[in-house]
Amino acid sequence: MTKRKILDEKLIKLGNIIRERREDLQYSSRVAFIEDVVDTNLLPEGWISEKTLTNIEGGYNLPSLNTLKNLSIALQVDFEDLVREIEDYI
Repeated sequence: MTKRKILDEKLIKLGNIIRERREDLQYSSRVAFIEDVVDTNLLPEGWISEKTLTNIEGGYNLPSLNTLKNLSIALQVDFEDLVREIEDYI
């Protein structure tokens, strides 16, 4: 993923959805979220970096399908439901 220099309104909205989903799970910290996902064996260590998650939530990066799949697992939401929720922004 390459960080964009110019923010795209659609990517910002997509990032807000991901951030809100994370915060709905009571994680204000990205690090705690990532570590808890690993500690609970939902995903393996290294599934995402804090920087990548920050860039996605900030609207700088469009996540790959693999990253979206992992985010759906981590956010405890069905992959298809997550895609439907963000489809207008990808």
